[in-house]
Amino acid sequence: MAVMIPVECDLTRRPMSEQIVFEAIRKELSDEWYVFHSFDYVTRDLNRKRWDGEIDFLLYHPEKGMLVIEVKGGAISYRHGQWYQEGRPIDPVEQAKRNKYAVMRLLQESLQREFPMKFAHCVCFPSCGYGEVWPAEAQDIVLTGTGLPYIEKFATRLLDDAQMPSNLSGAVAPEEILRVLSPVFEYGKRLSERIGIEEKQFFLLTEQQCTLLDALENFPRLLVEGCAGSGKTVMAVKKAERLAADGANVLLLCFNQLLAKHLKQAVKKSRTIKAAAFFEFCIELLKIPESQVGKYRSNPRLYSEVLPNLLKTYLQRTDFYYDALVVDEGQDFAPEVWNVITMLIPEGAPCYIFYDPDQNIFTKELKLPDFGIPPVLLTKNCRNTRKIYEMLKPYQTTVSTIMDSAPEGADV
Repeated sequence: MAVMIPVECDLTRRPMSEQIVFEAIRKELSDEWYVFHSFDYVTRDLNRKRWDGEIDFLLYHPEKGMLVIEVKGGAISYRHGQWYQEGRPIDPVEQAKRNKYAVMRLLQESLQREFPMKFAHCVCFPSCGYGEVWPAEAQDIVLTGTGLPYIEKFATRLLDDAQMPSNLSGAVAPEEILRVLSPVFEYGKRLSERIGIEEKQFFLLTEQQCTLLDALENFPRLLVEGCAGSGKTVMAVKKAERLAADGANVLLLCFNQLLAKHLKQAVKKSRTIKAAAFFEFCIELLKIPESQVGKYRSNPRLYSEVLPNLLKTYLQRTDFYYDALVVDEGQDFAPEVWNVITMLIPEGAPCYIFYDPDQNIFTKELKLPDFGIPPVLLTKNCRNTRKIYEMLKPYQTTVSTIMDSAPEGADV
């Protein structure tokens, strides 16, 4: 079986013709062959102008040489000196030839020398069968669907027939070729570098999670349940931003002051989103002096009874409210506090509560507002490395899986 580079790729995004050739090459070639699929290159043409391109398949054998394969699927025809694919003019032979010379220049420039190696090119029409008559330029370099099981014999014949440069001496090691075509490098030696790179990966992953919000537009009041690392906070911020973009005056609440600091930073550019820890929000709204609060901050009753009751009285006497409410880490709030929190918006106004039942550490009972529909479950963990995820998995009751592209992370 050939050595495929990359080892894994998403073939569903490639044409069916390439999928067929990919599987045939992987299966039929021996492990002496290195196969580069969808190989992107950047080099310079003979006039030293930048030239970039893509090779469908680049086959390299340390002893035989290098073969460029250009794949064209669908209905192929040739009339009056012109190739056609599904009725569109193409020039697959010239494209394969141009890519072959581009790879030759890339290797010579990267290794800073010329070297003796055979290069060849061919075209592959997976939808064509045996017995087709090809023009002279392609007479011996066309591989059809019926010929795919014999691709190693076909590739070997082409490279055997290719000319070896007679004016060049010396040799080139396979390691040198592979270093150019498939460079290996390390990053993140320092912890700070690893954290920076992984944070960027996490941001991309949570962007994928946020696409779920598109499907929730028809549900103005919703509970969203997810484990630690499922992207709840990012989704809460995104939802608040969407509501604000629609003209709403949004309250983005949480229980924890550290989380509130993060939320404030996340929405600092918005003038219509108020991010706050609930109890600090109460103190600010009710204009309670710190002298009246300070000595009671360690008393649980301040948070479970005193401040909620004061806010309730205030709201009953005024018409103060926000247009929409988004709550992050909703499991942190006691059941009786929800009656007051929901008074901050009109009845039926948009309300989204994100929570994790496994992090219910402040209250004895997890009881959230009932919106009449089951909660949406976030099942993809996209904020932890794989190693952290595996360590925490036994302690989670919410079913979750790690994102395929999540970073491995350092040992825990």
